[in-house]
Amino acid sequence: MTTAKTLTMRATCSGVLILAAALPSGRAVAQTESDAAPAWPYVYQPAPPLPLPAPAAPAAAVWSWAPSRFGVALEIGTTWPRDVADRRLVGKNASGGGGLSLQWDALRLERIATVSLDLGWLTTESSTSQDFSGLQEDLKTNVFFLGLAVRHYLLPWLAPYGRIAGGIGWDNLTVGTGTGDFQDKRTFSQGSLGGGLFFRSPRLRLGASASAPHVGLMAHVEGGYILGTSSDFVLTSAPATATSTPISTSPVDIGKVGRDAPYLRISIGLAF
Repeated sequence: MTTAKTLTMRATCSGVLILAAALPSGRAVAQTESDAAPAWPYVYQPAPPLPLPAPAAPAAAVWSWAPSRFGVALEIGTTWPRDVADRRLVGKNASGGGGLSLQWDALRLERIATVSLDLGWLTTESSTSQDFSGLQEDLKTNVFFLGLAVRHYLLPWLAPYGRIAGGIGWDNLTVGTGTGDFQDKRTFSQGSLGGGLFFRSPRLRLGASASAPHVGLMAHVEGGYILGTSSDFVLTSAPATATSTPISTSPVDIGKVGRDAPYLRISIGLAF
């Protein structure tokens, strides 16, 4: 009996020792818990990635075929008068002059047509001498006109167009020898119908900014026919004398001067 109790006690002590060796000590558990990562909300989070730099904006094109809206041009015009009196006054078969015009693309129908308006001024001057009398004839003409054109682009730089225009003007005729000139001034109206070709260059950007203005070259070559009212000249004069009561003269009616004629118009300018 005593031997059995002794064996039982020894077995119990051995089991307790084995169990104690298998379990970690309180000091070890506490140390393990202190070394663990802290609980939420103190959980470790990695730093957010740095933002990537924004892609650089593409540089604005220096040259562009984008259409222009406005233009200013130098006008050159030539007519071939049909009226005999008109040809006599200009002294040759053709009469030429120059002027200025402002142009505006008022309406654009994409890939179809562009409707433009132009407002301009044209002046001509001619001087002839009558063989039978030796009198000098000087004719100055000024015309203000408004035109409407429709053009269609075949290429970025080429567009055929049709144009109608109307205007008013005045003729200033002087006939004489310089000491007793006869003069008259008459107003008239005229209209024209024609067509031609419009040329343009790519536009150049003036500045480094994408919003900087652009400028390009443009040109028109146009032909057509002018119809206008006649000028009925009646020359009057008071001869220059040293007296306070100069001798009066009777008016001289030289008849009507027509202005119907084919014409050629060339304009060269800047578009922006």
